[in-house]
Amino acid sequence: MKVSKFIKQEFMACIAALVLSQGVLSSAYAATNDSVLNKQAKQFQNGWQAMQKGQLKQAYTIWSELSKASISAPELTRALQNNLAVILIKQKKYDEAEQKLDAALQANQQVSTTLDNLNQLYTFQAQQTYQKIFKKTTLVRPKGEFLYFDVAEAVPQTEGVVIHQPIVLPEFNTSSTVNSDATKAVAARLESWRKAWSSQDVKHYLSHYSQQEFIPKNGQT
Repeated sequence: MKVSKFIKQEFMACIAALVLSQGVLSSAYAATNDSVLNKQAKQFQNGWQAMQKGQLKQAYTIWSELSKASISAPELTRALQNNLAVILIKQKKYDEAEQKLDAALQANQQVSTTLDNLNQLYTFQAQQTYQKIFKKTTLVRPKGEFLYFDVAEAVPQTEGVVIHQPIVLPEFNTSSTVNSDATKAVAARLESWRKAWSSQDVKHYLSHYSQQEFIPKNGQT
């Protein structure tokens, strides 16, 4: 690519970003020659309207098809993946929802809502583990929160403009073996504590809090 052409594209992209920030969409699309994002925004709206009517199956189909397209606005990608995950959460398909939320996290910044939805899942999974030990524990099922996409706030990427790669989060070891071992260790410790409490085994009970032998004052027992 010649330098002059690159500078021209950079200049046109800057104009588009400036006009978009002022809400003048028609000029922005003329500058970037990109009407695809506008069509995708309308398709997103169709899914949003279906969701608002409680037609989650239709909303999922619309958003799922749209997510397979080449999308220039990371905000739209994030909203799509998040909203697909929320529908999966409502269907109690938590593993699939987690994958969608992970994909949403890779889209771009401003992920506080997405992180909150993911934390709801992690909290629920932890509660499930505790409920196996303490049967009376009340589970707080995750609900999720939908994300809205506004085309006026999106700046389409153009050829010749430096594209920032999505933020790559550090990988956490979430293998089933590690989770299984950790769960067993916690469960065993809690079960030991519960048995000591139920059987009134004071020495065994206190050992969960200190390795030193507890000696009451004045020779009391």
